[in-house]
Amino acid sequence: MEDRFLEPADDQPVDVVSPDDQMPNLAEHINKKFEDAENGRYAYEQRWLQAYKNFRGIYDSTTQYRDTERSKVFIKITKTKVLAAYGQIVDILFANKKFPIVVESTPVPEGVAEFAHQKTPLDDLINPPDADPYGFEGDGRDLLPGATRAEEPKHFLGAYSGLKDGPVVKGPALAGEPQISPAQKSALMCEKHIHDQLIDTNAVTTIRKAIFESALLGTGVIKGPLNMYKRIHQWERDENGERTYQPYEKIVPRIEHVSIWDFYPDPSATDIEDAEFVIQRHRMNRQQIRGLITMPHFRSDTIREVLAKGPNYTDKYFEDTIREDETEAYYKENRFEVLEYWGVIDSHMAQSVGMEIDQQPDELTQIQINAWVCGGEVIRCVANPFTPSRIPFFVTPYEINPYQL
Repeated sequence: MEDRFLEPADDQPVDVVSPDDQMPNLAEHINKKFEDAENGRYAYEQRWLQAYKNFRGIYDSTTQYRDTERSKVFIKITKTKVLAAYGQIVDILFANKKFPIVVESTPVPEGVAEFAHQKTPLDDLINPPDADPYGFEGDGRDLLPGATRAEEPKHFLGAYSGLKDGPVVKGPALAGEPQISPAQKSALMCEKHIHDQLIDTNAVTTIRKAIFESALLGTGVIKGPLNMYKRIHQWERDENGERTYQPYEKIVPRIEHVSIWDFYPDPSATDIEDAEFVIQRHRMNRQQIRGLITMPHFRSDTIREVLAKGPNYTDKYFEDTIREDETEAYYKENRFEVLEYWGVIDSHMAQSVGMEIDQQPDELTQIQINAWVCGGEVIRCVANPFTPSRIPFFVTPYEINPYQL
């Protein structure tokens, strides 16, 4: 009876589970989400395969032949319809030979005057120049940051620095006074800057790919904008007058097309804003994996371990059809499967992988992250870089279905 209350001997081994072992593994968590998304879109993959076979004119195993037949003529009606729809959409969007985006000022702009006009004597009558230089509260002449007196704010448009904010004071003597819209000018300059950035990233080609896939399979996907280092080629003359190549790099925004075959969203979402997570599947070779070492926030030691383990790519059942290639062994021997995860995880899991948490982790706190997984190893895990946090994917369906993504 007394033996039941005896304490264990000092030399008896006691199992101790570390907190890290108790925490769910992030790589396993992402792989589980990937399996859920893959199972959720299986029915759509069957429709995509059928659409692709009809476009390419390929008979599948369900085609029945008579005893006297060995083949049939495939009339490519789908291809004609897809190319016609794609051509019409492209002609409408890129008819004026530039990216289809316009920036306009709102009816009530914020942060910039809606109208500005040349200062007239009537303005001096309304606001005498000998008035108190410091003003008073509520006179509308607030001090600008760094200013020492209430002066007229300098306009952001250099060519119009002598103008006064506000519309022209109505009167018969001022009917012909010039008046501009600084808000509209600001919107035009913003539009010009955006078009310049989109040209640098070949945005027109990217959008064309998404439009074609939308017409063919029903959905197109665009990812971005993300930052990219672009090399600017520059030639300068040295002291001897000879031309020397001196390139430099600058950060520019970049958008990219994501194939619908590599896009695995939350299966329960009806809109991209409603999705809890999105996973993009990458197929990379050794050189591309090795190139990730130089990218920001990638774990170089973990990437070297992944390379040492060897390729881990697994061919999906639909890839032989869309590639029209039977060399499955080649892809397995030379490719790596990388999953790029955009979504939320709980704060305990984020802390277990080394992320810094501003607040005390609990069961209710979730964090938006971007994680890359390859071969069961997390090669990158950072907080979502967008402010406010969002999933950087845009889904463009050919026909809107309000109940499905």
